[in-house]
Amino acid sequence: MVIYLYGPDSYRRNEKLRALVAAYHAKHAVADLIDVDLEEDAEGWIKVRAFLSQPSMFVASKVAVVREGAAASERGWINILKGNLAVPSTFVILSDREEPPRPFGFLLEPPAQCQAFAALSGAPLAAFVAREAAARGVRFEEP
Repeated sequence: MVIYLYGPDSYRRNEKLRALVAAYHAKHAVADLIDVDLEEDAEGWIKVRAFLSQPSMFVASKVAVVREGAAASERGWINILKGNLAVPSTFVILSDREEPPRPFGFLLEPPAQCQAFAALSGAPLAAFVAREAAARGVRFEEP
């Protein structure tokens, strides 16, 4: 299964990423997980390929967290993603700042799961700040 999170709101995008990884850890006491940033390591997709191709000895599923997945546009990387779109025991979670370029457009269509995190402004931003402040026990006084 491929889960694609994208958009300029890195705070909410990273919260969703942490929630997905926490849900995996809750189900699997022993985690088989790799975390790679392809912007920092352009060849990191090769590590992900090796990770996904090796059978896991202790758990039935694996998680690959890939930040800036569209930074590597090699055909092999795209084929790895396409090959894992419908694999129920493998989770590839991609987190990118921007919408995917054309070769990665398949990430926006089923069977991939995607969620956009647009920058908030106006009333949605105020509601978000109020909700986050309340969750942390912080109160703002009206001016």
